[in-house]
Amino acid sequence: PTKRRILEWCCGPDSKIGNHPCTRRGCEVLRITEKEDATREATVKQAKAFVVQPRCLLFSSMPCTGGSPWQRINVKKPGGYANLRRHRKLFNALWENFEIVARHAHAAGNFVAIEWPKGCSYWLLPKVKKCCADLGLESVDFHGCMFGLKSVYNGKLIMKPWRIFTNSPELLKGFQGHTCCGHGEHAPGAGKDTKLTENYTDSMFDLIHKCWKKQASKPDTSTTA
Repeated sequence: PTKRRILEWCCGPDSKIGNHPCTRRGCEVLRITEKEDATREATVKQAKAFVVQPRCLLFSSMPCTGGSPWQRINVKKPGGYANLRRHRKLFNALWENFEIVARHAHAAGNFVAIEWPKGCSYWLLPKVKKCCADLGLESVDFHGCMFGLKSVYNGKLIMKPWRIFTNSPELLKGFQGHTCCGHGEHAPGAGKDTKLTENYTDSMFDLIHKCWKKQASKPDTSTTA
């Protein structure tokens, strides 16, 4: 099996990327969770040491609450502006350190991927756009319903629009063509489903690992090749 690595930036402690069968077949995964605290200098140091190793993918799923379209409604609620400021303050700290690690990975010839919902306003931030351009990241859009994302209320598919920016040709190719093919009625993805849609489905985890294995297996796997 091809020895390869994934560093998950801001994931849950039980992320299925790290629990995937591929982790027992040649893929080493390092999780940076809330416990490790990606705002800490020591965590950045650990991440930098990991992402310079051969065949490494830095996969980020940073909290996007502060960039959600729902904030237009939430800010009107009591304490809404204070909550929004807290979310964006945390994002700024996480992004600053992520960019340090991402540029370190890119300089070593490794790969970077950032995942947020398509409608997240963070994509429009100048610092995010500049980083994506500097690292040569391109985008691919897809829908949750194409990966079996379902409502806990009625089992209907949820057409959550996701976006990934990456410099991995195999990830871009793998997620292309996964926009809704016409499932009819979808669940709105509200209430309990809102939290649910922060997580990926099993088929998404499978595709991420499949694409990354294919990318890492290429003799010219380095971005600087």
